[in-house]
Amino acid sequence: MEKLIEAVEELTPSNCMDTFDKIVNQSSSKNPFSSKVNLGWILLAKILRNLNEETLKGFTQRVQKRLSDLVKVRVCDGTIIFVHTVVNLFPTVINNNQKLLKCITTLFIENAFLINQETCNDYIADLISEIFLLVTKFSAPNSLLISITEIVDGDVHYTRDVGDEFLKFPPILNEGKRNFFIAQLLKLYALNVMKSNSMVEINFNLFIKIADSLKRFEDNDIKKEIFDCLKCLSIRCGHLVLPYISDILNLVSSYGNDPDVLEINTFFCDTFGTASTLYRIFHFTLTKVLDSKNEVNLVDDVHTCRLLASIIKTSGYLLTPVNISQLLKKLLLDLVKSRKVSTESLLLLNAFLSLNHEGVPVPVNVAQKILWEKKFDNKQRVDFEFKTALENCRTLCSVITRPKIVGVGAVKIDVNQVCNSNGIINNDLEVKIEPEEIDRDVNGGIDDGGVDDDDEYLAMKRQWEENTAILKLKRKALDKASTQNESKEVTKRVRFEEKETEPPKVEKNKKESKKKVVRPKSAFMTVINNKDETAKSIDEMLADFCPE
Repeated sequence: MEKLIEAVEELTPSNCMDTFDKIVNQSSSKNPFSSKVNLGWILLAKILRNLNEETLKGFTQRVQKRLSDLVKVRVCDGTIIFVHTVVNLFPTVINNNQKLLKCITTLFIENAFLINQETCNDYIADLISEIFLLVTKFSAPNSLLISITEIVDGDVHYTRDVGDEFLKFPPILNEGKRNFFIAQLLKLYALNVMKSNSMVEINFNLFIKIADSLKRFEDNDIKKEIFDCLKCLSIRCGHLVLPYISDILNLVSSYGNDPDVLEINTFFCDTFGTASTLYRIFHFTLTKVLDSKNEVNLVDDVHTCRLLASIIKTSGYLLTPVNISQLLKKLLLDLVKSRKVSTESLLLLNAFLSLNHEGVPVPVNVAQKILWEKKFDNKQRVDFEFKTALENCRTLCSVITRPKIVGVGAVKIDVNQVCNSNGIINNDLEVKIEPEEIDRDVNGGIDDGGVDDDDEYLAMKRQWEENTAILKLKRKALDKASTQNESKEVTKRVRFEEKETEPPKVEKNKKESKKKVVRPKSAFMTVINNKDETAKSIDEMLADFCPE
C-alpha cells in the first residue's frame, strides 16, 4: 500500500490509469472491509482530482464501475469522499446514473445520520448534504417532507412509484435517534430550499402540517430546525409566504413564549413589516412586561426588546399612543435604575427616537444623558452591533436637537427706485450718472477700522471706479454723436416711450384775410347811443372821467 501511495504522489498522465486500476483491486468489494479499503477509496478520489479535463474523459467508464461496486461496500469516509469527487467532476455520470446515485445517497444519509450518529461530524455531514443537492439538482424538498411524514406517522400518505426507494428508511424505534434523524432531515430541507431554483414547487401546506405534528415530540433541536426552515422559506420565497402567514404565526405561538419564539417573530416583523400582522400582539407583550407580579427589566430582556423595537419601527403608526407611552416610561425607568445599557435596549431607544407620532414624546433628553454619562465596557466598544446602535442614537439626537432656522420672507424691491438711486444705465443710449452720489456711496461705505487693508474691498472699489470712468466716456461720446447728427434715427436698442398725441397744427394762409372792423363793447355802445334830455357831448363825458 505504501508503494501505491508513492505512485499517487508521483502521478503522471502516462501511468495514471495503471495506478488507478491497481488501487481498484485493493478497494474492491471482493476484499473484506478494512482500513486499507477505506484508504484505497480516498486515493482514488485524489487521483481524479489531480487529472485534467482531457484525461478525465477516459475515466468515465471506470468511475461508473466503481459506483456500481460501491453499493456492495460498507459505507465509510473514503466512499463518501469518492462519490463527492465524482459528482463534482463528472456531470454526465449524474444524468446517466440517476437511480444508482439516489440509492447511494440514501445509504449515506441512513449511515451517517441514523446508524452512526455518535461518530458523524460536521465535515461528513456537509459532504453528504452536498452530494444530495448535486444528485437531486436542488429539486427534492418535497421528497424530504414525504420521508419525514413516513418516519413520524409510520405509514405512507403519498403513493410512491414502483421501485422508488429514494429516501425511504426503516422504522425508527429509538426516540433519541428518531429526533436527531428528523432534525438532520429538516436541516437538509432548509439547505435545499435556499439553493433551489425558481421553478421548484414548494408545498407550504405540507410543511406546516408536518411542523405541527412534530410539536408532540417536544424536542428543542427539532423546534430550532423548524424555525430555521421558516426563515429559509421567507427569504427564498419572499412575499409568497404571506398567504400562509396566519398559519405560520399560529404554529410559532403554539411553542410558548421562549426566546426562540421571540426571535422568529422579530425576524418576521423585520422581513414583512406590517404585513406580518405582529403589531396585534404588541398589547399582549406589553401586558407581560408591565405585569407587577413578574416584573421584567427591559435592559436585561434582550429578545423582548428586539421584538418591541421591530414592531415600533415597522408598525408604530398602527399602535395606540397610550400603549407606546407606557412602554417608553418603562424603558426610561429601567435605563435610569439599572445604570447600564445593552445593545437591545439601545435599539428600542432608537426606535422611539425615530418614531414620528404626535401623541408620544421624544426621549431625547434621556438619550443624550446616556450618551454622555454612561460608561461602556470594552466588550461593548468592540461589539459591532452595539457601536452601530450607539452611532445611530447620536445621529438621531443631533438631528432632533438641531436649532431651527426661521426662513426670511421675500422682500419686494422697487427696481426703478434702485436703478435711479444708484445711477444704473437705463438703456444703452441713455446714461444717467450722478457723480456726487457715487462718490458719497464709495467714500461713505468705508469704515475707519482698517478696511483699506482688505484686498477684496480694494478690488471692488477699483472696479467701481473703472466702471464709473467708462460710463462717463460713454456719455460724452453719446452727447457728441447727438450734436453732429440730430436728425439721424437710432435704430439699435431704442427704448420707445409713450407720449400724448398732440393736435394737428393748422397751416397759416399766406394771404392775410381782411381785417375785421373793431367795434366797441356793448357797454360803450350803450353810453354812445344813450341820448337823454341832457345830451352830453363826447368832450363832456370824457371830462367826467378826467376831471381837472
